[in-house]
Amino acid sequence: MPDQAASGTLRFEVLGPLRAWRGESELYLGQAQQRIVLSALLLHANHPLSREQLMKAV
Repeated sequence: MPDQAASGTLRFEVLGPLRAWRGESELYLGQAQQRIVLSALLLHANHPLSREQLMKAV
């Protein structure tokens, strides 16, 4: 089984504070607005979001 850190596998936690890991390393997700956009994209995975929907989320 390949090492997650080497393969670039990402894991996200969306219940509670938004968090992300690459392998065993937790990633910095930026300022509040960046985290809001990322959370909107994660919660609507595999569905396109318009610019207006993203702006409304922020």
